[in-house]
Amino acid sequence: MSFYVTLPSDSSMHFFPENKISHFKTQLPSPVCLNGEWEVGLSEIIYPHSWLNVNETNNYFLYKAGDGNISSTVKRTIDVGCYETMLDIISAVQLAFTQKS
Repeated sequence: MSFYVTLPSDSSMHFFPENKISHFKTQLPSPVCLNGEWEVGLSEIIYPHSWLNVNETNNYFLYKAGDGNISSTVKRTIDVGCYETMLDIISAVQLAFTQKS
């Protein structure tokens, strides 16, 4: 016999108000009684990605621009956000360098 048990992190907040998405207890609707030996496996996990990989402290680039005699430091920024791939970040940087300040 096999069966699945779904354990959402927010389903038992009235029983366990201290539950967090990373550490929680779940009140089952009825007891599960297991006799003998059992194997348990994880069939699915949902891991929310809610943090930014480019934020206000690391979203800019500085470079020196000039003709050799006079130079100035130029700052270019990219949008704060969660970039899915390295290519997405490269595209944002390329766009920032083609725009006038």
